[in-house]
Amino acid sequence: MRKTLLPLSLFVLSIILTFLSSPNFLFNNGIPFFAWICYIPALIALKKIPLKTVGSAGALWGFLLFCLCCSWLYFYNFFAGLGVCLLMAVFYCLLFLSIKFIDFHLSEYSFLLNSIIFLLFEFLRTKGYLGFCYGQIVYSQWKMISLVKTARI
Repeated sequence: MRKTLLPLSLFVLSIILTFLSSPNFLFNNGIPFFAWICYIPALIALKKIPLKTVGSAGALWGFLLFCLCCSWLYFYNFFAGLGVCLLMAVFYCLLFLSIKFIDFHLSEYSFLLNSIIFLLFEFLRTKGYLGFCYGQIVYSQWKMISLVKTARI
């Protein structure tokens, strides 16, 4: 029981931090600091769960996160909101599987490689026909003008 409770609580904490970092229905401007730490609990939890549950954990993480982040979409069109949540469940399932693969095979470089995979994922999920730009972690920093200006470098 305790072996599953800790990773589950870390996943829930990561979802809450990610949700609160961007503008949402609780905080109009979000809490941008949370964006800098929101993936850390998920990465710790991924190290603690077995390989057979990583895909379902990633799918559940993506689905629940986008149920919160895209709650406005359900009022516009329920099926569009459900479709986005299901699409993100598939994307995050693949992301978490690739992170676990890196942890398993390249454990000494895993923290650096996992950070790169997260960044690549954030970029790639906005591309192509299934691209969905809303809910990216980078959008939480919109009020930090000096930080945004560095993107042009």
